[in-house]
Amino acid sequence: MIPGRPTRRDPKSGDLFAITMNGLGLLTGRVVGVHLEGCHAPMPDCHLVYIYDSVTDEPICDPEDERLMPSRLAIGPAFVNRLLWSKGFFRTVTEAELKRHYLLRTPVFRLMQELVDDCGNAYDGPVDGPVGTWGLMSYSYLDDRLSERFNLPLAPS
Repeated sequence: MIPGRPTRRDPKSGDLFAITMNGLGLLTGRVVGVHLEGCHAPMPDCHLVYIYDSVTDEPICDPEDERLMPSRLAIGPAFVNRLLWSKGFFRTVTEAELKRHYLLRTPVFRLMQELVDDCGNAYDGPVDGPVGTWGLMSYSYLDDRLSERFNLPLAPS
């Protein structure tokens, strides 16, 4: 991921953001949860984001674009903190209302060797999208997951 201009604005549910991937182009993501607490996040004050598989030259700004649906996720749902925006790795491109059809029916995460739902409870139901990680993703870990997904070389450690 290549950092751009940092932002001080807090992300809001429904926001679309752009990520510049070195050697690839732009990816688009959507904020689906902000300042999550309690059972809804592995750590206090996390944000939950989706990142989609469409590679573009310009940011996708239409929240209804078919390339921004749950079936088009590049990786599983990701818990992140505000640092990705304040360091410029995520750049908000559109503020939008978060609608139900933008979301997975049940987001599923991996916690050690077990699958859990969006409250951290054991889950053994159907999985309708990629599985996320029940933990806060650093920007280097997120960069590695996206690089693996798009067959890009990993950044040096």
